Amino acid sequence: MKRFTETQKWEDPWFRRLSPELKLLWQWLLDKCDGAGIIEPDIELASFQIGFDYGDEVLSQFNDRVTKLECGKYFIPKFIHYQYGTLSRDCKAHNPVFFSLEKHGLKGYPKGIHTPQEKEKDKDKESEQGTEKEKEPKKPKSEWKPTAEQMVINGWFARRDTTPWSEKELKAYNAIPHQTILDGIKDMNAYYLSDHKTLRQDVCTLLNNWVGEMDRAFKWESEKSKPVKINLK
Repeated sequence: MKRFTETQKWEDPWFRRLSPELKLLWQWLLDKCDGAGIIEPDIELASFQIGFDYGDEVLSQFNDRVTKLECGKYFIPKFIHYQYGTLSRDCKAHNPVFFSLEKHGLKGYPKGIHTPQEKEKDKDKESEQGTEKEKEPKKPKSEWKPTAEQMVINGWFARRDTTPWSEKELKAYNAIPHQTILDGIKDMNAYYLSDHKTLRQDVCTLLNNWVGEMDRAFKWESEKSKPVKINLK
């Protein structure tokens, strides 16, 4: 399984102040948790795999970075936002995340665990944002200007840059973190300019399966670069 990692964590004062043993345990938690950032940590296994004898209460040293749930498992609140950005029900890759959140009593709070006061603040913000959007006049189609990344994707499907993207396409695109978009274009450009038979047939389907397509492009590139074996017999 592949996951994103923050290369700037070494400059983060919070991470920098952790002991070497806690730095390793933090990374172990990020690698071992499920897609929603939820884990039932096996401290004995962590101690064996890392090579340091941790106590049963060691996770309390991470303070609010790791929250204990009523079921006894632990939740890493910032995990979802970093890995996925904004969750979307329209993205099949996010379904296991929603399933885990709902299973563990976190339904409706993909950003983390909220207090009742925070929930009310979120509702107020959403209401204000909705009112502002209603006031904004809709832009005519002639004002559509694709980003550089969208233009690359258009090229994969021989699509004119003057053709506006649909609401579903924009929703799927905006659900992907920008860095993931950039990484995907880098990984998939040669793949989608090839005549491979298993390419996605439309923009929306590609965006809803973006991370999976990155993996397929990587495998395709790896297979293509393998040296050809010549049988001399």
